[in-house]
Amino acid sequence: MAFSMTGFGRGTYCGDSFTVKAEVRAVNHRFLEITFHLPRTLMPFEDRLRRLVTSRVGRGKIDVSVYLGSLAPGTVRVALNTGLAMGYQRALEELTALCGLSGRPVLDHFLRFPDLFTVEQETFSEEVLWHALTAAVGEALDELLAMRKREGDRLVADLLIRLARLAELTARIEELAPLVPEYYRAQLFKRMEEILGRPGIDETRLAQEVALFADRCNITEEIVRLRSHLGQLRGTLVAEGEGGRKADSLLQEINRELNTIAAKANDLAIAQTVIEAKVEVEKIREQVQNLE
Repeated sequence: MAFSMTGFGRGTYCGDSFTVKAEVRAVNHRFLEITFHLPRTLMPFEDRLRRLVTSRVGRGKIDVSVYLGSLAPGTVRVALNTGLAMGYQRALEELTALCGLSGRPVLDHFLRFPDLFTVEQETFSEEVLWHALTAAVGEALDELLAMRKREGDRLVADLLIRLARLAELTARIEELAPLVPEYYRAQLFKRMEEILGRPGIDETRLAQEVALFADRCNITEEIVRLRSHLGQLRGTLVAEGEGGRKADSLLQEINRELNTIAAKANDLAIAQTVIEAKVEVEKIREQVQNLE
């Protein structure tokens, strides 16, 4: 079971006095990187929230936003600094008289001084706040993981089709490999016949040359390793847990074997098949970057 690294989740906790809303966004990243956007009241919980997210998500760039809202009117109180307000009034009246202005200070003047008011919010126990946080963030993580699972299933289905195509191309290379020495022998015989004529050809020498060539272009070991890597990659994609990094490493090994096959085989048909295979490998690599 593979998970995509992209997704989104939202969760909400509604209490008697306040609400907590959480949003979790995830995108591709080589490692696990978590960023929090918390209101001041909830900042002391950042480390505990980080451990919560880490226990659920293995890789990706995770953005967690939490919003704290109030339901009951009595939980928030706006207090007026009366002493400061009276001081402003006297200062405005003095300014009016000093400058010879008409009129008296009105409410609009005082509203320009935000320090006249302080907002006092009811405090809640750490236990109550943490319960609300885990409920909201936990719900958001559940939704995020469900989305990542659905996307991961779609990715794996596509990757398995491409892996089957790679297996077909590997089988074609395996079929072509034994024909390479025979083709070389025919071409070498034809060349020697043109130069020396039929009676001048040393059959023993010809056989030795063909044997040496067959040994140099033997790709049996590379094909065996290639099949093994393909099998491991298939197993990684359908297994439980995080397989993105392992899959990427296996793709590097597959690409390395294909390069060696193309270099050793010394055959146009095999080289063309290797190119097709490498195109599939590159497409798989692009998709694997999205897996956790």
